[in-house]
Amino acid sequence: MHYFIALSVAILLAACGSNTTSNNQSSEATIRTTQTFTDTTAQAVINNRGAYVSSQCYTKTKEASGAAHNPCFTCHINSKEPNYIDDADLQESYAMSEYTRINRFTNLFKDRSDAVAAINDESILSYVRQDNYKDANSTLTLAKVLKNVPELWDVNKDGNWSGYLPDCYFNFDTQGFDNAPDGTPT
Repeated sequence: MHYFIALSVAILLAACGSNTTSNNQSSEATIRTTQTFTDTTAQAVINNRGAYVSSQCYTKTKEASGAAHNPCFTCHINSKEPNYIDDADLQESYAMSEYTRINRFTNLFKDRSDAVAAINDESILSYVRQDNYKDANSTLTLAKVLKNVPELWDVNKDGNWSGYLPDCYFNFDTQGFDNAPDGTPT
């Protein structure tokens, strides 16, 4: 199950174009996935079997001054339907596996202040205004890739993508229904 979750995280990171390679070599088998939707030759290596535990779980909760912070409350709560996990007790117990007690998000320890300061507003705006959901022909990029699922993503080796297939064009009519570019309802 952990490998499936790690693969899911890797696919999400690939969608963002992240380079998820790690210098931390693990004796565990690594999971490989493509780095972008359109380039199925680029590889990212995931060495963190505990990637399903978010980096926020490793936040220091007590300052030198003694002031306490509780980032845990955002995930670990007294749940209500339809969330049945109900794990508020984890805010206090830190009940993690031996493997996940070590913060393996080593990429977060680098001070990126200078690199961030060097990025101008125009570059950021240009980047965030790009559409990575649809291409220039309004084809849903990920849906196109998943019609011929890359072998590395085909975890059950059946040649089909068994998960969600993007199908929304965000082209809503006056009644709130989404329509494909040719006018057919999605």
